[in-house]
Amino acid sequence: MAGPGFLSLVARDDYFCGGAHPDGGALALVFDLRAGRSVDLVKLLPGLNLKGGLDTAADGARVGTIASAELSALYRKAPKRGLDPECKGALDGQDQTFIAWPDAQSGGLVIEPENLPHVIAACGADVTLDTDALKAAQAAPELSQALRRK
Repeated sequence: MAGPGFLSLVARDDYFCGGAHPDGGALALVFDLRAGRSVDLVKLLPGLNLKGGLDTAADGARVGTIASAELSALYRKAPKRGLDPECKGALDGQDQTFIAWPDAQSGGLVIEPENLPHVIAACGADVTLDTDALKAAQAAPELSQALRRK
């Protein structure tokens, strides 16, 4: 997303870990264009009782994360396009840690599980929380407004 109000960038890397399937990771960077600094998603989504954190990617990069039982519940309920039927239920009952970024194309906040065990990593599809879900999460007005004006 490149405005209005926010710039979000997502970097992905894949690597070979010696098995039949590669592994990978992602890093989401979100900036407030008016303030000229990174965004604190915990403050933008107060209704989700988020806790911010840091994780370490396989290449050593530090990845900003968010987590809460409420966010995990939203993730479990959200439709996941193109997900392999074998993944059904793989993440049920688990609270996840996520990376997140506003996405102008989808008109919502994309959330993606972070640092899943290799055996279920392919089941960690990203989902988009639309503006209705964000309103229920008491999203800051500037986030909802920016997504509506994409």
